[in-house]
Amino acid sequence: MFILFTIIISLAILAAIYKYSQRQQALMQRQYDMLVELRQLLNLTHQHRRETHLSLLQDEDRSPEIESLQKQITSRSSTLLSTTHLDNKPMYRIFQAKLEELMHEWPTYSLSRNQMTHGKTLRHGMFLIDEVVLDWLLTSNKEMLCDEYHQQWQMVIDSLDSLTQLRICIEDLASEAGQQRFLMYADIVYKKVNQLSFISALPISTPECSLALQTLHRCLQEKEIDIEALELYQLMHSLSMAIANEYDLILSRLTKTLFIPLPKLVIA
Repeated sequence: MFILFTIIISLAILAAIYKYSQRQQALMQRQYDMLVELRQLLNLTHQHRRETHLSLLQDEDRSPEIESLQKQITSRSSTLLSTTHLDNKPMYRIFQAKLEELMHEWPTYSLSRNQMTHGKTLRHGMFLIDEVVLDWLLTSNKEMLCDEYHQQWQMVIDSLDSLTQLRICIEDLASEAGQQRFLMYADIVYKKVNQLSFISALPISTPECSLALQTLHRCLQEKEIDIEALELYQLMHSLSMAIANEYDLILSRLTKTLFIPLPKLVIA
């Protein structure tokens, strides 16, 4: 009788462990799926900012590229909302609404507003990613990884904020005050992006990013900006993608440690 009772208790414990393991596996899979969709949405939004900016700046028809991106953004945001836990759906609906507003209203924007609105939307998406990552790390009892990630996150978000301000300055380069503001933020961006190389040299040392940094350094040395606006915006895009790639590498390392590596980003 005692042996039977022991067997029953043991089986009950094993069943409880198995059920807990299955629940944790399902939770990690949902967190992983949310990260996959969010990072792809951010990647598409980066591309959308570039295409809409070129359309506004050059007054050329880029409708096919923009429409393709917007279809993908709409599809991805719907998939993300279906993946999200019921308790979190309201804040993801807000993000979806911001994306929809951006896709509908961008033709009415000025260059600077287009940059600012895309930047705010990208930042919103990054904060959603940050929340998923922090929750995942804490529930996995990875406090040390959590502290390391937070430091890296802060460097990334500070760099992007400074880059947004630098982008906005391009529209005012015709004035002396505008040039002074550009040089001030160029110095900040130059230092912050170089600091990111301490995380990993691979994304920051791409040819496009290196060229952009060299151009900023030359402007700072000469204390003047003799570059066309279109070229400057292209350089800003290179820096933005380098920072985004750096953050993506941070996420990939984390998910590899916690679960499985992230898939390659789909480029439109």
